[in-house]
Parts: sequence; structure tokens; C-alpha cells
Amino acid sequence: MRNGPLSFSGGRPFGARLYSGALPGLLLLVGVPALTVWAPTLPCHSETSEGSAIPNWAPTHGVERSGPGPAYRAGSVKVDRAARSLSFTATLQREAFDSSLPPDHQYHAVVSRTGGASHQALFVTDADDEEVARMLRDLGAEDGGGVPMSAWNLRWLPLVNAPTARVKGSRVEVMVEWEDGDRPYTLAELLDDPGGEGVEMRFGGNEAHNHEWESGCILCLFSCPGGVISNSAYTIRDHQRGVTSFEGSDLLPDDGTEVTITLALVPD
Repeated sequence: MRNGPLSFSGGRPFGARLYSGALPGLLLLVGVPALTVWAPTLPCHSETSEGSAIPNWAPTHGVERSGPGPAYRAGSVKVDRAARSLSFTATLQREAFDSSLPPDHQYHAVVSRTGGASHQALFVTDADDEEVARMLRDLGAEDGGGVPMSAWNLRWLPLVNAPTARVKGSRVEVMVEWEDGDRPYTLAELLDDPGGEGVEMRFGGNEAHNHEWESGCILCLFSCPGGVISNSAYTIRDHQRGVTSFEGSDLLPDDGTEVTITLALVPD
């Protein structure tokens, strides 16, 4: 999730132009069917509890791919269809995470490098949060309805239920490895969690909320309306009340180390 209100705009303009010539009859016969073929289809949407439309489509246009078969690279992300996983490199910035300030302190696990929350994230990456969401949907991730914006906006109101919402989408296993590391580690192993509930990452998508924040959040440590993936073990109300405060564990390498993060869809 991001530091504060975010704004974004999306959309892909489409236009078609017919040029009339000396043979208008031919244009009627050829041009009209051509328009029918060229016209884009509208994506389907699912609704969140607050009625915001979340696209459940996974277009593949605009992505540079290399390599044949079920494994390919899309920009800075490696996609493995057979394993239903994505992987990308990231940079550790433990000091920034451990010393992050309210209201979203010790909250952001993985953030796009250009995102508004990157200065407080545990890991920053060149991978784009919206592209990660799109590719996970392409692999079959379901968002379970996402998390409503009111979960964050109303977090200070004790009698409101929205901040207790938990992300309910597809489960995502998060593994982190680096050169000279003993082995790949789960994200939970790399975090100290005084609350003891742990880490259970699930896909939320939340693309429809990107206009509210421009945080670049890929993984949040609390159920969040801004992160592509977030932790169903804790709610935003838990964060607001200080139920736990994540910190980097002693297993982490030195700050600035480049790591590889793998996100894999796994059964419940």
C-alpha cells in the first residue's frame, strides 16, 4: 500500500478512421466488416464490496516476451506457466523498512522502485505492480473480492467493521534467495513477528484502487486495498492498534543485497 492518497489514470484509447475515395460502394462492403474485426472487446469486471470494478482479464499486448514454451520473460519479470510462478530481482533496504514512520510503518514488503512507498519498503524492484497483478491473473489468480478502500480510510473508527477485512484471494507462496545464501527462504523466515500470527500471502489484485494511491505496492504485510498481494493473517485494524510490528530477521543479508523473489500460486 502507499503512503497516502494515490491517483492514477488508465485506459487505452482506440480510434478507427475511414477514408472515403472514389469507390464508396466498395468501402461499405469492405470497410464496415473491417471495423467489426478491429473493434476491441470490453473486459469483464467483478465487483468489490464497495462496487469498484476490478478487471478479471489478462491482456498480453504491450509485453515484450523472449523464449518459447511455458517459461518466458516479460520485461523484468520471468514467468513460468508450468510452475504458476513469477520471479524478479529486488534490492534489500532493511534499514528503511525498520525505521519507517507512521501511518504505514513496517507495512510494505515489496514495492516497485518508482512507487510512492518505495522509501519505506523492505525490498524494492524494477517490476511494475500493475504488470505483476496482470501476470498473476493470467496464471489463474483470483482476488476473492479484494479489500475495500474503507478498510484503510476508516481505520481509526472503532465501531466500523471495514478495517477488519482480510484478503481472501488465491494463496501465494513467497520465496527469497540471493547469491551466497544458504538456501531459498520464505518471506516469513525473513521477518520477526511479535504478534505471532505469521504470514499468509494472498492475491488481492486491487487494480481498481490504483487511482487512490501510487504506492507501487506488490506485497503488503497487512490485508490491504492497495497491494497486489497482502497478508491475510493481519488486518489494517491490527496495524492501527499495534498488534504486531514486523522487523527484518537476522537471516537477512546486508542492506543493498540483490535478491530474487519468486511468487508462486499454491493451493490452500
